[in-house]
Amino acid sequence: MEITQALEALAGALRTTDPETAQYFGGLVEIGLGDTPARQTWRKLMGFTNYFPGRGTLLEETYLEGEAKGEAKGEAKGEARGEAKAILRFLEGRGISVPEDARNRITNCTDLDVLNRWLDRTPHAECVHDLFAEDAGDSPDRTTA
Repeated sequence: MEITQALEALAGALRTTDPETAQYFGGLVEIGLGDTPARQTWRKLMGFTNYFPGRGTLLEETYLEGEAKGEAKGEAKGEARGEAKAILRFLEGRGISVPEDARNRITNCTDLDVLNRWLDRTPHAECVHDLFAEDAGDSPDRTTA
C-alpha cells in the first residue's frame, strides 16, 4: 500500500470517530510525518485542531496567523478610539462645545493620520469646526467620517 493510500484510509477512519478523538490523532499523525511530502498530503486530507502546540501543524499556523491579524486590527481600533477620546477631552477641557454630529465624526473616524491631524489642531481651535478646516494643500477630511 502506498503512503498516500494509507493516509487516505486513516483520514477516512478518523472521520468516523468522534471529533475530539479525530482531532487528537489527526494532529499526532501530522507531527509524526515530520517535514515530508507525506505531511503535505496529510494536511490536504485533514483540518484538525492541534493538541500539540508549537509543532507547526496546519491548523496551528492558520490559527496563529488569524490571531495576529485580529490583534493588529484590535490595536489599530484601540489607538483610533484613544485619539478620538483625547480630541474630545481636550476640546471639552477648553470649554469648546462639541455638537453631536461633530462628536460622531470624531468617534467614528478610523484614519489615524486624520485623527492625529485633528489632535494637532485641537490646542489652536476656537471651535470644533476648526478641526475639520482644510489646510493649504490638504484634501477635505469629510471622507473619513
